[in-house]
Amino acid sequence: MLYKPPAWRIKAYALVNPIARRLNTSWYLDDYREQTRAFGAAVAFMSMGTNAQPAMPFLRQLLNDTNIVIRIAASNLVLNIEPAALKRATR
Repeated sequence: MLYKPPAWRIKAYALVNPIARRLNTSWYLDDYREQTRAFGAAVAFMSMGTNAQPAMPFLRQLLNDTNIVIRIAASNLVLNIEPAALKRATR
């Protein structure tokens, strides 16, 4: 589920983007694979419902991620996979 762009791609984007922005402010290279994979995984987990129980340890780790968007998505998935988690969390 995790994706990290190759170092060469990061360097290439860092080199090309300032030049592209000077030519046209709307030009910007980006790699959307990470977001696409994360969205696809979330949809798969949501469709699996309680059958995605084996993924719970990993999803619980994501609840402590530094990115708020990841924490919110993980909490929604945890509640979808294990509805009783809400009851335990509010006690």
